[in-house]
Amino acid sequence: MKLFSTLIVSIYLLVRITAASGERAVYLEVEAEKVFQGEIYSFQLVAYPVGVDFKEKIEKASSEKFVDGLKIIKITNSGFSENNADAFVFQFEALVLNERIDSLIEVGEEKISFEYKGDPIVPFTQMSESILIRDLVFNASKPYYVFAIISLLTVLLIGILGKKYVHAKRESLLLKNKRKELIGKLNHAKTREEYEYLYSRRSELFKILNLIEIDQQTLVATMEELQYKRAITADELNRMEQEFEKIRKQVR
Repeated sequence: MKLFSTLIVSIYLLVRITAASGERAVYLEVEAEKVFQGEIYSFQLVAYPVGVDFKEKIEKASSEKFVDGLKIIKITNSGFSENNADAFVFQFEALVLNERIDSLIEVGEEKISFEYKGDPIVPFTQMSESILIRDLVFNASKPYYVFAIISLLTVLLIGILGKKYVHAKRESLLLKNKRKELIGKLNHAKTREEYEYLYSRRSELFKILNLIEIDQQTLVATMEELQYKRAITADELNRMEQEFEKIRKQVR
């Protein structure tokens, strides 16, 4: 790996820089050109000059809180460099939780500061959906990505089912309201105009009210005969009313 293959060079440079001052130097590197919030990356923490007590503190911190912004998934290496006994190297895989990584490691009451040398973290708000899906599919063989894919698919499925449920609920409510409207007009119809209006909506009337036992032929014959007359008699109005009374009885 590019990052870890240059570890010897990094330690050498660190020794050269800190040798003159005698101060302890601690830095954190990440093996990635871009770092995205919510992704898992390989990190290495390098410190010089330090002793065994520093190693014990870091290992203790890694089992607890460690660094704000990172969640350790797996420790891959922890020990002193073969080329310099004073250079401690701690390698691990971690999930990037926040938009920034804190520069402090807390071990009890002690705080160990370090320098983060990775690129700025790209937050969720700047990550496109296509990048997320691409990375999930590409890394599907990793257990944590399998969980992420399952979670994503679950959310999508819930969204689709929820949309269908809302649509079905809306259609059911519209149908219920339309049925209520037609029954109301049917029960209160008394004039020629009201019967002619119901007749104009007979397709809806028979479908929504499920009038399968009503013979439409006599209704159609009666209405087609009378609706175009300029005026109708009381008996003819009564004939209209009798046809719609059959429907009222069916609905009741």
